[in-house]
Amino acid sequence: MAAFEQSQNCPYLYFTACDTAPSIQTGFLLPADTESPPRTISFEDSWNHFSDGVYLFLLQDLEEKNQASFASSAWYYRDNATRRGIRVAWFYEPNAHLLEGFFIAVHQQDDAVLTDRVTLIPNDDGTEILIGKDCPISLDHESVLISPAEDGLFAILAPDGTRIPIRGNIPIDLCGAQAGLVRDRFPISNPAAFDIGLRYFYPTHNSKSGISSHYYPVFVNIEEVERINDPFDHPETRKTALKFTRIDGEYPPIETYFRTIHGHTVYLRPTDNCYLLQVPKPVSTRPVSDPQTYRIPHGDFQITVEHTDRQGNTVYSVEEDDRLLCGISGVEYIGLSAYDGSGINENYLKFRRGNPAFAAAPQPGQTAGLSSIAQTAWCTVQCKDAALYYAQPEQAFIYQDAGTPQMLDYLEIPATELPPNSQNDNDTFPMVPYGGLKRRQLDSCY
Repeated sequence: MAAFEQSQNCPYLYFTACDTAPSIQTGFLLPADTESPPRTISFEDSWNHFSDGVYLFLLQDLEEKNQASFASSAWYYRDNATRRGIRVAWFYEPNAHLLEGFFIAVHQQDDAVLTDRVTLIPNDDGTEILIGKDCPISLDHESVLISPAEDGLFAILAPDGTRIPIRGNIPIDLCGAQAGLVRDRFPISNPAAFDIGLRYFYPTHNSKSGISSHYYPVFVNIEEVERINDPFDHPETRKTALKFTRIDGEYPPIETYFRTIHGHTVYLRPTDNCYLLQVPKPVSTRPVSDPQTYRIPHGDFQITVEHTDRQGNTVYSVEEDDRLLCGISGVEYIGLSAYDGSGINENYLKFRRGNPAFAAAPQPGQTAGLSSIAQTAWCTVQCKDAALYYAQPEQAFIYQDAGTPQMLDYLEIPATELPPNSQNDNDTFPMVPYGGLKRRQLDSCY
């Protein structure tokens, strides 16, 4: 059973003991005047019988020798008049003499425990969680649960100032992989506000930084995501990821800026391994106040294409002549397997993180290429049948007899076959959508 166990060097300080170990140190601190602190406190008792205690989330490990001094520093921090009513607290450097962090304060109203003030909780991607006053807060099994108040503040503040309503409750786990994370769920109607997309960086002489980038938006809007700890990240860096959420039991398809060669819009349906991951921007590409990361898609997304049937209805399928556009000339594309909307759709666009994205100016005798000074996601396509990549010279198209006198038809030229069912990230390649770019941006992409 999950509980808080008394520390070795301070009887008022407890650490979490549960079947699924927390990803960071979590604990509980009793007031200094508590009489006869018990050796163990169940989660339920911590909420019901120790209402003056503080739930702790330590963003660095607390050294055993510093446990008593940390408790003294935490009491000093809590006793400040501006922090009256602290119930949940996060500390950046628990081994420091003066503690810094953020907290949630509460007050009692009849039988309810409510947030005591408007609170801003920072996230590592430049967003903030805005929790209003009088939001109900409770213990739900192994999580502290915050619920929205009627007509109260309960939103995400994007880096550009956009306020996005949070959906449902906010759990803060005491155990497991998401321990200490404020797990909000919210829609993203403007992915650019979260800097979601693909970027390729290049040197420039027109800015003080010396580096700039092309931004390629991928998604038009996203129905809902949930913040989780990055499953690929080292625990000490504590980066977060956005995971797509199921709506009514399944992932909804997402409209994208990918197109077929005939201009049809491509939709991507996430699967369980799909995330929006943070990747760092090169230091010289941003002012100090800008977010240090941007988000890229990662995972296997199922491909469907928006069509109109003979009755004028919108249908989502993959026709035999659908070709996924890879470049902006229309003669570089990938074939897909036909899918009529029933059965199993085996067309996937796979994004893979950690690939080079800096196009350095080639030196004499060197071949131009991409380096890992900056990173983005590369792609590949998997189909039921072998996915064929087609390409021709942009100004030297090849034609064939169209079967009609004095008429020629465009001749498709398969250039290579993409590896089927490949799990090797080395089989990916640079590929971006062009549907979200303006003409001026397209001119610079040649």
